[in-house]
Amino acid sequence: MVGLSSSVLETLLVEYVAESPIFHDKNLLEYLTDNNCKNPNADLIKMKMAALNYEQKRRVVDGCGDKQQSVWSPICKRARALTPEEAALIKSVVPNPDFANP
Repeated sequence: MVGLSSSVLETLLVEYVAESPIFHDKNLLEYLTDNNCKNPNADLIKMKMAALNYEQKRRVVDGCGDKQQSVWSPICKRARALTPEEAALIKSVVPNPDFANP
């Protein structure tokens, strides 16, 4: 059963990174939930993402204020700029800093 879960998770991760090369963890978790992969093990996700040559990095994302966001991206020395679509997708799951309580 664990092997089956792992392969389903791996298939979903491969499909997701093919469509969205740079993304927020919440975007990924929503995708997994929408595809009936509920409550996946965080360590297993990290291991599978590393096998796909991905890592989590902190970056400033347009529209998300000055605070850096933790996003998944391909492992490389210098990350490329986010596309407007990627930035909008990340912004959709990050709380708006303009509405933060003082």
